[in-house]
Amino acid sequence: LVRRLVREDAPPPPPTPIHVVALEKLSKLAAGELAEREDFLRFYIQLSEAIREYLGRRYGFPGVELTTTEVMDRLRMVRWPQGLATDDVREWLDGCDRVKFTNFTPEQSAAERDLRVAFTIVELTRTHEEAHAGADAPTAIESDIDPERTEAPLDPTEGARDMVDTTAMGQMNFE
Repeated sequence: LVRRLVREDAPPPPPTPIHVVALEKLSKLAAGELAEREDFLRFYIQLSEAIREYLGRRYGFPGVELTTTEVMDRLRMVRWPQGLATDDVREWLDGCDRVKFTNFTPEQSAAERDLRVAFTIVELTRTHEEAHAGADAPTAIESDIDPERTEAPLDPTEGARDMVDTTAMGQMNFE
């Protein structure tokens, strides 16, 4: 009886932070052989789902269940960190969709680049969340949604296309 009460009273472990879940999924893709075997359809499905799930959980919507247009509609009010813009995310998701829904076969280098961009999306959008890990911290939605913004940032060239996350790259195995 005492053991039962102790087990029932013990709080469950805290959930794994969403950025950690996403980085783990991306790391598995980087270490896997899908892109090397040129199984690009499965690679891009898993890549896209990892980021859609992350963005959805991060900003409060069912990212995996929505179309790219619907995801982007939900993200239009996000205050993106420097180095990432709405157009970057849209272009990345559109590129994944092109592989997933057409007969397009990307080059190996494009798959590697898209994986690096996925790592960068997570790395750039998780910073604020970690910096405000205290109990009184605003939620992701409160802190990252700009009620004044109705469209993408003015300079779409400030994007993840040219960003390289060297931490994530060190984990990748593309050779």
